[in-house]
Amino acid sequence: MSDLCQFGHIELYGVTPAKRAKRWMCVDGITKEGARAPGHCAHVRYPKVPTVIYGISPLEVGAIAKQRASVARDAAKKKLRCDGKVLGAIVLSYPVPRLLVENDIREMAIYRDWRDQTKNWLKIVFGRYLLSVVEHTDEGYLHLHAYIVPELLPDNQLDWDSFHPGRKAAARAAASGATTKEQNAAYCDGMRAWQDDYHAVVGAKFSHKRFGQRRERLLRMTHKAHQGIAKERTDAEAELARQRDALARDRARIEEDACRAARERYSALRGENMMLMQDKAALIAAKILTSKALAAETTRRKNAEAEIELLRQRLAELEPDPVLFAA
Repeated sequence: MSDLCQFGHIELYGVTPAKRAKRWMCVDGITKEGARAPGHCAHVRYPKVPTVIYGISPLEVGAIAKQRASVARDAAKKKLRCDGKVLGAIVLSYPVPRLLVENDIREMAIYRDWRDQTKNWLKIVFGRYLLSVVEHTDEGYLHLHAYIVPELLPDNQLDWDSFHPGRKAAARAAASGATTKEQNAAYCDGMRAWQDDYHAVVGAKFSHKRFGQRRERLLRMTHKAHQGIAKERTDAEAELARQRDALARDRARIEEDACRAARERYSALRGENMMLMQDKAALIAAKILTSKALAAETTRRKNAEAEIELLRQRLAELEPDPVLFAA
């Protein structure tokens, strides 16, 4: 089991979830999950009632945290926000599969020793702020949940800086005049020191590794090179986006010009077509008039020829008979 790695985590919660946090990430959600209250442990197929190995039940811890939150004040002396941190929840997991532990007497004895030493370490580290430690035996790995609640100072502020490893380190840094960036670094150092201490006091005795497979740390020059590459990539992506926007604008302009030209051409063709239709109508009208005129002229000519023929006949009738005149 020399490849086993320790797991420990602290998370702080408010009476209501923080913005964009999941609904269960609050005092009630986390304590009811720890107590295996019905409807609050959907991730566990067959929930079991947890064993309280120190202090009170998680539900009682939740009630205490909410009561203190109701009177707590922030650094500006204002009423604590509804999502202000009032409860600390700790998870410490035993890195051997539960079935292997439960089916091996020796492994079970080792686990119980780990459980008791972990509980004692929590009592030493958090003292009176540690209100509950419960054991869960219904998931893939046996683990402990611990709950810590800060006490109220005389000004009703919550006393996180006295026992929370990260906040305690950040408060010391702030007292020495450190910048915000340095305080954040101190907070991270405090949390790492908390993990280191747990490994030294408990984890190492059970051959649990402090770290699992960690990412290879890059040298400064390599890190800078990666940063440069990332910047070049970001700049290239920004330039590509700019060119795409320019192309899109050009395309839109060309399409608009083409549409406008098509509309103008359509209007011109429509005008030309109207003129052609008018000319055609005029030609048809002229043709009709010409046809009518020709028909009238033909009729007039026929009538004239008929009159001429009639006149010829009458003239012939009026002329003297040449035989009579000869006698």
